Amino acid sequence: MRWAWPFALVAAGALLFWLGRRAPSPPRPPSSAEAPLPSVASFTGSSRCLSCHREEHAAWQSTAHARTLRPASEAAGAFDGKPVGEATPEREGNAFVVKVEARDRRAPGNHRVTWVAGDRIELCLFTDARGAWRLLPIAWRADAKAWAATADLWEPLTGDPAPGDTRQVIFNRDCAHCHATRFDTGFRPEAQGDAYASTMAEAGVGCEACHGAGSVHALWHEQKRAGAYEAPAKLFPGGSGGCLLCHGTHEFLFAPPEDPSAPLADTAVSLNLDGPGFFADGRRSAVHGAGTAFSGSRCAAGGATCLSCHAVHGEPRPTGDAACTGCHDGFARREHTFHEGVACADCHMPRLALGHRDHSIRSPEPALTERFGIPNACNACHADKTTASAREAKEKWWGPPDERMLRDTALVADLRKGLVAWERLLGTARDPRSPLFSRATALRALPRGDETLREALGWVETGLVQAALAALAERPDPAAGPALIGLLRHPARTVRVEAAYALARAGWRPGDSPRGLRDDARAFVVRQYGATPLLVRAAWILDAIGGSDEMAYILPAIAQRAPLEGAPLIARRGRALAQAGKHAEALVAYEDARRIYGDAVPPILFVDSGDSLAATGELGAAETVWRHGLDRIEGAAVEHAIVRARLLGVEGRGEEGLALLAPIAARLAEDPVGGDMLMRVRWSMDALR
Repeated sequence: MRWAWPFALVAAGALLFWLGRRAPSPPRPPSSAEAPLPSVASFTGSSRCLSCHREEHAAWQSTAHARTLRPASEAAGAFDGKPVGEATPEREGNAFVVKVEARDRRAPGNHRVTWVAGDRIELCLFTDARGAWRLLPIAWRADAKAWAATADLWEPLTGDPAPGDTRQVIFNRDCAHCHATRFDTGFRPEAQGDAYASTMAEAGVGCEACHGAGSVHALWHEQKRAGAYEAPAKLFPGGSGGCLLCHGTHEFLFAPPEDPSAPLADTAVSLNLDGPGFFADGRRSAVHGAGTAFSGSRCAAGGATCLSCHAVHGEPRPTGDAACTGCHDGFARREHTFHEGVACADCHMPRLALGHRDHSIRSPEPALTERFGIPNACNACHADKTTASAREAKEKWWGPPDERMLRDTALVADLRKGLVAWERLLGTARDPRSPLFSRATALRALPRGDETLREALGWVETGLVQAALAALAERPDPAAGPALIGLLRHPARTVRVEAAYALARAGWRPGDSPRGLRDDARAFVVRQYGATPLLVRAAWILDAIGGSDEMAYILPAIAQRAPLEGAPLIARRGRALAQAGKHAEALVAYEDARRIYGDAVPPILFVDSGDSLAATGELGAAETVWRHGLDRIEGAAVEHAIVRARLLGVEGRGEEGLALLAPIAARLAEDPVGGDMLMRVRWSMDALR
């Protein structure tokens, strides 16, 4: 039967139900005469911590973390009925409502506010009929005590372009993991459209977001147990490593971990490379991503952490220059600053987006403004002066700009214009003195087959390995096979699955599935939105390791959302059906794939379609397909040799066909990414015997 595309989301929903099942954990034997503690801790909320940690709890409540997500009843905005652009905030009884007018083809609506997110800037959300928390077009600015258009704040806040209608933003799909503790989107793909039944342990970033699930820890103390903690009663002490999870720029492959001590690279892929929200020198142009900016600073390299300056529990921290002079003694003197009354942060952490300070902690460089339009700290204060005069003063006092910094910034600026030669990319990608931002940007732009991409798979920096893997997944390189195979044992889960994804796209079919890879592929859609890139990864990996039937659950959803991404997977599903002897069903899949490809049919479809036609006794039709493909397949391609061999068989010259394919089979057997093609060669050899 043909693929039932209209029921794609229902099929994907079946996978999510299946993925959510988990075997129960085995009971832990008691270690003493006391009743055994539970073997798995659960999230209980910050209120349970209050009885023992009253001071820390009170201090935490004064921080922005406690206010990242709150019910509408705690909204600070003025719902006074005064219009703000297209929207009017007002009260209806005890409810807060934002009425949106119909403008620029936008639908009108009276939306009841259900949640507010943020502290200094308070975003308002309403819940639609399918459970999506959507972003309203006005936001409350606590600093100005006034409403502002959300669209005007979106790019400075996130780095992403603002949507035409902010109600297109689904907060509980894309944002809420970092605004709540142990958040689950509750995503349910349905035939009528995406639906959500979101849950969380606690609104806001609570104690357990940083310390881990606390039920067993609390029970330990309620039972007045003595001695060393037994797992899982011991909590993670916290630390700045967990800050990057929400304050860094990355793409989540997996839902944020319930264990805050888990390495970031187990969950997310670094996006510390050119894209929305970055200046060409690698500094962030948005509020979000301050942790990424800081991680590349000299202060971080010298041992400073987020907690060096920020108080998570409201505890005292050095203020003003004292936060810097503890390490940089004497630098606040006029002999260094050449200014009176200026603070270290004014020059090295200027306020950029929405008044938030730049966390890259660099020296002012007006030359970057002159050449690339990047803001500088000098003109931030001396707005009445020209950039040229600021550059002259800076060079007089502190010397000329770093030439490598200018070179790396020019590379990124020119890449945006499409003006970069291969040699420049190569030089920056391989230069360990260049920042990770510039090197990762250069790696992602290298052409297919470049040996530097293969070389980067062995580099120490996980962010660079991830950038190389992303490039290789987009532009498969069979020569990278051995290095990719080695990464299947990498300590970072994201590296392992991205290596498997790149291998699968290059033709890898392992004899034995690497341990844990199937579970990792399934976990792409657990506790989070089944975004198309995640479904695509899961489908390729599952199919490569022999899970084509599992892949079939999510294939309709991929094909409906992104047909060009789905076409090769539909063809691979057809191949799996043929392998199972279901050639009639395989031919339907091949036909569907060909329809999507149009005039750009890949060579492998001529091979597979002809094979299944021949297997069903339609030898004349098979010969027509093979001869049609022979004129369209490059002569050096393996597919060309397979088609030639099958046509020799049609002519009664099967021995010649076998002789043609035998050396190819021997070569592919030694190729780590040759499994997919080797399978086809062997099929053809069996048919020719």
